[in-house]
Parts: sequence; C-alpha cells; structure tokens
Amino acid sequence: MSTQTFEIWMEGHHATGMDRKSDPVYKGECRGNSFEDACRNLLDGTEHFDSDTLSVWGCKLYPTRYEAFRFTPEDKGEQS
Repeated sequence: MSTQTFEIWMEGHHATGMDRKSDPVYKGECRGNSFEDACRNLLDGTEHFDSDTLSVWGCKLYPTRYEAFRFTPEDKGEQS
C-alpha cells in the first residue's frame, strides 16, 4: 500500500465562557497508509491525543476542514 499525504483537522470545541463553538483547528499535514495512520504518525506522543478514538482533548480529527465543521456535536443533536 502506498502512502498518501493527509491534512488533519480537529473539530471545534467549547471552552468555559465561550458562547459558541470555536472554528476547526488545523493540526498539520502528514503521510500515512490511511488517514488513521497519518494521524498517528503526526500526533503519537503528543499530549491529549487518543489514538483509539482519533481525537485530541476529546475533539475528533477529520481529513478536511469541511468535515471538521460539518460533523460537530450540535449537528448530531448531542449536548455539550
């Protein structure tokens, strides 16, 4: 399997005192055999990265800014 280059975006989050969710955060670009592999290559060993759920501080990771905006807890009807 050949490697590809993936962008890695983290969905926006709520912080204390915020009235709305932040914009997605660009975490970087990395090569991997899959998106999951690229996330691990870029973020393994960094604080608060969960390789099992592909999340940072509980915020999910996505391969595009569009998906990071689109798939938010509000969009899924969940409460934060």
